[in-house]
Amino acid sequence: MRPIHIAELGAKPRPVLVLTREVARPVLNTVTVAPITSTIRGIPTEVRLDSGNGLDHDCVALLDKVTTMPAGALGRRVGYLHPGQEQYLTDAIHAAFELK
Repeated sequence: MRPIHIAELGAKPRPVLVLTREVARPVLNTVTVAPITSTIRGIPTEVRLDSGNGLDHDCVALLDKVTTMPAGALGRRVGYLHPGQEQYLTDAIHAAFELK
């Protein structure tokens, strides 16, 4: 399962969905993440998240704002993307990068 962490990303700590594969994280000094926001626009590049993912309220992961950050800037883990949500993640990545 992909973890959700609080991270120092920009002006204030915010939740992020870690996209870097689990096996690679111990040997990398950076991770690729999708920021999470409570501003839900209902577009194909968003993955809906909620309290079942460890968050306080309904949010979305923004796959059109994927970024790479220092692994050391990841704070505590607050939750996970569930296996049943992986297809939504795949669909959002395809939409964000216009993949077929």
